[in-house]
Amino acid sequence: MATNPVNLVDAIADTIPRISRARTATIRVGKVISTSAGQADVQVGAATTSGGTAITIKARYFVGYAPAAGHIVALITEKDVWLILGRISTT
Repeated sequence: MATNPVNLVDAIADTIPRISRARTATIRVGKVISTSAGQADVQVGAATTSGGTAITIKARYFVGYAPAAGHIVALITEKDVWLILGRISTT
Protein backbone atom coordinates (compact mmCIF):
# COMPACT_ATOMS: atom_id res chain seq x y z
CA MET A 1 0.00 0.00 0.00
CA ALA A 2 1.45 3.35 -1.04
CA THR A 3 1.27 6.38 1.20
CA ASN A 4 1.93 10.01 0.46
CA PRO A 5 4.45 11.84 2.64
CA VAL A 6 2.94 14.64 4.75
CA ASN A 7 4.84 17.70 5.87
CA LEU A 8 3.57 18.29 9.43
CA VAL A 9 4.49 21.99 9.46
CA ASP A 10 2.57 22.64 6.24
CA ALA A 11 -0.43 20.66 7.50
CA ILE A 12 -0.55 22.72 10.70
CA ALA A 13 -0.09 25.99 8.79
CA ASP A 14 -3.08 25.09 6.59
CA THR A 15 -5.30 24.10 9.52
CA ILE A 16 -4.76 26.99 11.97
CA PRO A 17 -6.35 29.76 9.84
CA ARG A 18 -9.41 27.58 9.22
CA ILE A 19 -9.86 26.94 12.95
CA SER A 20 -9.37 30.59 13.90
CA ARG A 21 -12.04 31.70 11.40
CA ALA A 22 -14.49 29.26 12.99
CA ARG A 23 -14.02 30.72 16.49
CA THR A 24 -16.01 33.83 17.24
CA ALA A 25 -16.85 35.39 20.57
CA THR A 26 -20.24 37.04 20.97
CA ILE A 27 -21.23 39.84 23.35
CA ARG A 28 -24.69 39.62 24.94
CA VAL A 29 -26.66 41.52 27.58
CA GLY A 30 -28.58 39.69 30.29
CA LYS A 31 -30.24 39.97 33.67
CA VAL A 32 -28.92 38.12 36.73
CA ILE A 33 -31.65 35.92 38.17
CA SER A 34 -29.71 34.26 41.03
CA THR A 35 -26.18 33.32 42.15
CA SER A 36 -24.62 30.25 43.73
CA ALA A 37 -21.17 28.68 44.10
CA GLY A 38 -19.21 31.07 41.85
CA GLN A 39 -21.83 31.07 39.10
CA ALA A 40 -24.76 33.27 38.23
CA ASP A 41 -27.97 32.28 36.49
CA VAL A 42 -28.50 34.92 33.82
CA GLN A 43 -31.52 35.41 31.58
CA VAL A 44 -30.37 36.23 28.03
CA GLY A 45 -32.66 37.31 25.20
CA ALA A 46 -36.30 38.27 25.47
CA ALA A 47 -39.67 37.39 24.06
CA THR A 48 -40.34 39.15 20.78
CA THR A 49 -43.20 39.38 18.34
CA SER A 50 -41.30 36.96 16.11
CA GLY A 51 -41.60 34.21 18.71
CA GLY A 52 -38.17 34.51 20.37
CA THR A 53 -37.85 33.46 23.98
CA ALA A 54 -35.42 34.21 26.78
CA ILE A 55 -33.06 31.48 27.94
CA THR A 56 -31.36 31.10 31.30
CA ILE A 57 -27.66 30.25 31.27
CA LYS A 58 -25.01 29.71 33.92
CA ALA A 59 -22.12 32.20 33.73
CA ARG A 60 -18.88 32.64 35.65
CA TYR A 61 -17.72 36.08 36.75
CA PHE A 62 -14.53 37.92 37.72
CA VAL A 63 -13.31 37.90 41.31
CA GLY A 64 -13.78 41.66 41.72
CA TYR A 65 -17.49 41.57 40.83
CA ALA A 66 -20.30 40.22 43.00
CA PRO A 67 -23.45 39.72 40.91
CA ALA A 68 -26.84 40.15 42.53
CA ALA A 69 -30.34 39.37 41.34
CA GLY A 70 -31.60 42.13 39.07
CA HIS A 71 -28.20 43.31 37.80
CA ILE A 72 -28.08 43.97 34.06
CA VAL A 73 -24.76 42.58 32.86
CA ALA A 74 -22.61 42.32 29.75
CA LEU A 75 -21.54 38.78 28.89
CA ILE A 76 -19.18 37.24 26.41
CA THR A 77 -19.66 33.75 25.04
CA GLU A 78 -17.78 31.38 22.84
CA LYS A 79 -19.62 28.17 22.09
CA ASP A 80 -21.01 27.03 25.49
CA VAL A 81 -18.74 29.07 27.80
CA TRP A 82 -20.26 32.23 29.29
CA LEU A 83 -18.41 34.93 31.29
CA ILE A 84 -19.90 38.03 32.89
CA LEU A 85 -17.76 41.04 31.95
CA GLY A 86 -19.46 43.32 34.47
CA ARG A 87 -22.56 45.20 35.47
CA ILE A 88 -24.04 47.77 33.09
CA SER A 89 -24.79 51.09 34.69
CA THR A 90 -28.47 52.00 34.72
CA THR A 91 -28.06 55.61 35.88
